[in-house]
Amino acid sequence: AAHFASAVDGPTRKVSAKICGALAPRLAPEAAVTELSRLLATAGVGGSKAGGETHGRFEDQDGALRAAGYVAAAGGGGPGSSRTLTFPGDKIREALDVFAAVAGCKNPTLAGTAAEAVGHVGLSGLPDLPRAPVKDASGGAEGADKGADKEEEEEAPVGTMDLLIQRLSRVMTKLSDPGAQQRAARAAGDVVAGGCSPS
Repeated sequence: AAHFASAVDGPTRKVSAKICGALAPRLAPEAAVTELSRLLATAGVGGSKAGGETHGRFEDQDGALRAAGYVAAAGGGGPGSSRTLTFPGDKIREALDVFAAVAGCKNPTLAGTAAEAVGHVGLSGLPDLPRAPVKDASGGAEGADKGADKEEEEEAPVGTMDLLIQRLSRVMTKLSDPGAQQRAARAAGDVVAGGCSPS
């Protein structure tokens, strides 16, 4: 099924990704972690590659993002995940970091696919993610003026709930692709429905 996740035909990629997620719990835990790692590497592990326009062939990256979202959701350990497969929490956080990085890319299709992957994991239950540290706004008048401009542009640290929210919001509001916007909105709803409880 993973082979077909990178098919040229979009509907084939979608169905193959769902099959990968359905089959993941039937793998040995080590094999499932290895498969998720392979999918994340193709999806764009390591923020700079993931945040680029594309990381390799578009169909490979899109299919790997889709499949990784379903596979990570199957082993996430939350209420909507598989009872037979549980990934280590660090692996799910790694997947979310990749999805957040790709959701920040300029390609609206890939950004929408990454947002959708966040939603799959969110629906099965996000791991506890830290919040970004609260910034002290008492920097004086000069610091406050500069801070107001920077606040909109400044991103939350990687691995935080705040970055996931920023990236989903960016796809919903800043991209001009209605399909990507809809997938990000659905993903946000899935995260809420999955019972996110930021620490």
